[in-house]
Amino acid sequence: MTQEETTKFLAIVKVAYPVAYRDMDDVMKKATVRMWANDFSTIPYPIMCMAFDRFKKINKYPPTVAEMFEELRGL
Repeated sequence: MTQEETTKFLAIVKVAYPVAYRDMDDVMKKATVRMWANDFSTIPYPIMCMAFDRFKKINKYPPTVAEMFEELRGL
């Protein structure tokens, strides 16, 4: 994913898990986008969205990077 796609992806995550991200300041938001963009730079945005769609249906808490990689392996 690109940085722009990562921002869109994390916005979707935030909508699904609003409580987990309510207290993030701008520094944390930027750091989160940078980390996720770097870690998932080789994963196409539509594939990430498919993995997250599966993840959110069975998890009460937002995904970690490791959990998303696990979900991607299951696709």
